[in-house]
Amino acid sequence: MGDGDQDFDRFIGSFAGVDGGNPDADLWICGIEHGGALEDLGTKLQPEPHPGAWTPEFRADHPDFYRWQYHQKVAKLLIALEALLSGDDANPDLSPHAYRPYMAEKLYVEGGRNFKLNLFPLASPYVRSDAWAQAYRSHPYLEDKSTYYQRCREKRFPFFRQIRAQHAPKVIIGTGVTFKNDFASAFGFDGQPDEFVLSTSDPVARRCFRYQEERAALYVTPFLGGPHGLNSNALITELARVIAMSHPHLRLGS
Repeated sequence: MGDGDQDFDRFIGSFAGVDGGNPDADLWICGIEHGGALEDLGTKLQPEPHPGAWTPEFRADHPDFYRWQYHQKVAKLLIALEALLSGDDANPDLSPHAYRPYMAEKLYVEGGRNFKLNLFPLASPYVRSDAWAQAYRSHPYLEDKSTYYQRCREKRFPFFRQIRAQHAPKVIIGTGVTFKNDFASAFGFDGQPDEFVLSTSDPVARRCFRYQEERAALYVTPFLGGPHGLNSNALITELARVIAMSHPHLRLGS
């Protein structure tokens, strides 16, 4: 293995591409990869040995953070979970008046109640992007995205299993059912999951999967947004209800 291979493996086997927060939190959320533009390799392939967070400096550098649709929905899900776990409200407020302050004060913060990761560290505008091969054609592990994904399975997923064993989250939520097997592998969940469907007035069934262990569970859900994803407050609240009923002692409040 050459130095370039080792450098790349150190990059993917680190907290690179992790939004962060508090790894000791009961609840982790994991996406597939960051959306947005493909980025310059020179600035992206440095390993990150420590998890980051949404610090005041980060929010000041990204003043439009509250407009990010995926993270809006994560905030809504956590607000709904907090309300249902505390017994305060069966129909929690998920309006901008609620989720914007949550994003500013509680989402992915140091010492907070949540932690955010991504299966794959590099941003991509779409999971399957023609621009990917064009941008990264000079890199042996990035020219073909399937090769990159496989390298992450071999070198990044063991790192995720290691930090899961170290920090012992009680609930992990993976967003993207087409990557169900990758979420299970990344966090070391074996066996066949239970399947359930979120029951709302929406005619499109949203299938979810739950891997249950004695002290932890992995939920794999549709993407947060999109025509076939969790794109309404009703669907987000119903998912929160399922999780709250199964994990009444989950610590999410401040």
